Amino acid sequence: MFNITNLRLPIRILLGCSFVWIIFRGYLHYVPVEAFWDSDAGGHCAIEDDDVFSNPVRSLEKWTDDTWREFIRSWLGDTKHVSVLGKPSLALAEKMKAEEKARVEARKKELGEDGIKKLGDRLESAKSHNDAPIPPAVLECPENRLYSFY
Repeated sequence: MFNITNLRLPIRILLGCSFVWIIFRGYLHYVPVEAFWDSDAGGHCAIEDDDVFSNPVRSLEKWTDDTWREFIRSWLGDTKHVSVLGKPSLALAEKMKAEEKARVEARKKELGEDGIKKLGDRLESAKSHNDAPIPPAVLECPENRLYSFY
């Protein structure tokens, strides 16, 4: 009735989201984050242990102004960052354009007139196959008593 492989991707996505949520909720509230694995970093957990998995909003309401300031400073102000500035290179663009043109010419020589014609025929065949109408039997909803599709 239903193909099980269609469910694998959503299940894997939900599983991944669950793992990310557990890691975020369980570990990333240490200020600074290095305090979780390095006791010399001198950090602390910004959320009380009993509220970590129960009610995060209630625990955030208990934060003082200083706690918020320390949290924001440690995550935004004192963090190390890297800035990468990309500068377009005219010489590199021209080199890439020449390499692509040489690659296409080499491929044309490799295939020859007959090879190019065969690939053109394959392309037209694929286009006509894709443009074919979908059979009505594929579009019909199967009878199912367990789930309502409408």
